[in-house]
Amino acid sequence: MSVALGIEGGYGNEKPGLWTVVQYYKDFTAGWRRARMEEEQENEEKNEEGEKKELVKVISPNVTLKKLRRYGSQIHFLHLGTQWWKNDWFVLPKPRRRVEIWALIMACVFSTSRIGEYVESTCRLGSGRGLRFQDTIFTVFRNKCGNIEFAVQLQRDAKCMTFTPDKRPEHALHEGVETRPLFCNPMLVIVAMCIARNAFRDYKSIDEVLALEPPKDEQMVQLHWNPSVRDLPFFEGSDGKMETASAFGRYLREWGFRAGYNEPPTVHDFRAEGLILTDRNYSQDTRMKQGGQRDPAVYRDHYAANNAGVDGQATFFHDKDHRTDIADLFRSLLITRNPELWQSLPAEKRHELEQSAEFKDIEAKLKDLSLDDALSKNKRKELQARKRKLISEALRRCRGEQPTRAASKVDAYTKECTGRHRTIFQRARKLMPVRDRLASSMFIEATIRSDVGKAVLQDLIELYLQEEEVAFRPGLELDKCHCPKTGFTRKIDRYATPSAVH
Repeated sequence: MSVALGIEGGYGNEKPGLWTVVQYYKDFTAGWRRARMEEEQENEEKNEEGEKKELVKVISPNVTLKKLRRYGSQIHFLHLGTQWWKNDWFVLPKPRRRVEIWALIMACVFSTSRIGEYVESTCRLGSGRGLRFQDTIFTVFRNKCGNIEFAVQLQRDAKCMTFTPDKRPEHALHEGVETRPLFCNPMLVIVAMCIARNAFRDYKSIDEVLALEPPKDEQMVQLHWNPSVRDLPFFEGSDGKMETASAFGRYLREWGFRAGYNEPPTVHDFRAEGLILTDRNYSQDTRMKQGGQRDPAVYRDHYAANNAGVDGQATFFHDKDHRTDIADLFRSLLITRNPELWQSLPAEKRHELEQSAEFKDIEAKLKDLSLDDALSKNKRKELQARKRKLISEALRRCRGEQPTRAASKVDAYTKECTGRHRTIFQRARKLMPVRDRLASSMFIEATIRSDVGKAVLQDLIELYLQEEEVAFRPGLELDKCHCPKTGFTRKIDRYATPSAVH
C-alpha cells in the first residue's frame, strides 16, 4: 500500500498506472531478496498477488490502463542533438560526459536497444553488468563504393538472456554511405572516445587511425584493444565505473526538458519507432533477433502502432504508390515539443507558490533550525527536498497549461534562443572554445576523413580530456594570477545568513 502511495504519476497524471506500481513492487522485492537471501520465494509470490489486488483498490480505475505507446522519431533525435551540441546551457560535471552520453544515445537509437542493455540496468543494481570493450569489435573496411569506413559491433546484454550469452543480439554501427551532419555519425564520437582513452593496442594518434586501410585482398580488418581496457566499461559513468540506466535516464529526461519537451522521449520510445521501421524493411525473424525477442506476439501487442500505416485511398483506387509518411508523422505527434517551454517558474506563479501555506510553513521551519546541530542538518535536507518538490510540481502544471504556437520560418531560430536559460550558452560560449567550435562544426555535412571531420575529431578528443567545460575566464588565467601560493583559508558555513557572514 505504501509503495503505491509514494509513487508520482507521469504523462500529466498525478496517479501512477497499475503496472508501474507493480513494477516498483517487483523491484523492491527483488532487492529485498538479494539482501535477505533467507526469504522464501513462495511467500513472495503469494504476497505479490495479494498486493496487486490491494493496489487496484488504491488506484482509480481510469489509470489502471496502460499508457499510450509513444514513438521517438527522427525529428525528436535531431532536436535532442541540436540542443546537446548547439544550444545546451547545462554544464556537465565532466566534459567527457557530453561525448559519452551522445555516443550512448546514438547506440541505443540506432540499435533499437533497451536502456539497460549497454549499461547497468536498474534491475541489476550493483552487478556492474553492461557493455565492455571485450564485448565489442572495432574494424576498418572498404564499403561498396570503395570508400574506407570505420565500424564497430556491439553486443547487447538483452533481457532474459543471462544464461544464454551465445544468443545475445549484436548490432553494427558504421559511418554510413550517405554524408550526413557530423553529429549524426556514431563512429565520430566512438573513435574520439577510443583515442582519448588509449584503447587501441597498435595505434595511438589520430593520423595513425585515419590512415588505416584494409589490404587489397581483404574487405575488413579488426583493430585490437589495448589489454588494459578490455575489461573496462565501454560507456563509463561519472565515477569511472559502468554507467547506470538510472543516471542516464535522468540525464536524458532533463536534457529533453531543455530541448522543449514537456514529456521528453525515452530510450524505449526510440526503440518502439526503430522496431516499426525494422518490421517495415526486414523479415519477422530479423526484427525479432534485432529486438532481442523470442515471441512474435510481443511486437504486435506492445510495440506496433494502432495506426497500421495502411494507405486506404491508394489501396482502394489501386494506386501504384502507397504512402507511409502520413502514419509516421502522426506517430511523431505523440511526443510534442514547445521550443519556448518554461525552464523555471514565471514570476507570477513563483509568487503565488511562495504565498501558499505549505511553502510558508517550510520556510518558517527552515529559519527555526539550528546551524550546527547534525540532526538539524538532516532535517534541513528533508525540508529543502520538500521545497524543491513543490517547485517542480508547480512547474510541471505550468508547462501543461503553457500555450504552444508554431514558429514561422523567419523566427524559428529566434524562438530557440529566447528566454534567460536559452541565452546562457550563446553568451558564455566564448569561454568554452572547444564547445564554441563544435556548436557550429558538428552540423556540417562531412566525413570523418575530411578536413572538417579531422578538426571535429580533434576537438572531441580535447573536450573528452578536459577537466572542466569552462576552461578559463578572460583575465583569470593562471599565468596572470599574482595571488600567493599559500595563504589563509577560512571555511564558510553554507547555511549562514547574510548578517552572520557580515
